[in-house]
Amino acid sequence: MDLVEQLGSGMNRILRSYDRSIFRISEHFIRVAFPFAESPNENDPRNRTDETVDDTENETVNDTVQKRVKDIIRRVPAATYQYIAEKSGVSRATVARAIKHMVEAGEIKREGTDRKGSWRILK
Repeated sequence: MDLVEQLGSGMNRILRSYDRSIFRISEHFIRVAFPFAESPNENDPRNRTDETVDDTENETVNDTVQKRVKDIIRRVPAATYQYIAEKSGVSRATVARAIKHMVEAGEIKREGTDRKGSWRILK
């Protein structure tokens, strides 16, 4: 769109051209949806706008990962992040994010040290 030539340098120009409603800020992402002058072909995934993106898609993926993590913890309470990642088929970083979310939500708790401790499912 030729509004930004370097990281962050065009934010003022974007904000002069569009109102703040084009930004959707969530815990891990900033999504910007630039409106089209005319309606895009809805069947072409390259033309998806924020209105056509299913916001539950990420939630479903996160819920699935969290369910897998809990299942593994039920079977192996002393499981490490690496072990959970290998068994669940996702990256260690994804496991860390899922566990962080579940700890903050009060669903699981770490008992003992990082090295010799274990997980306890609360919910």
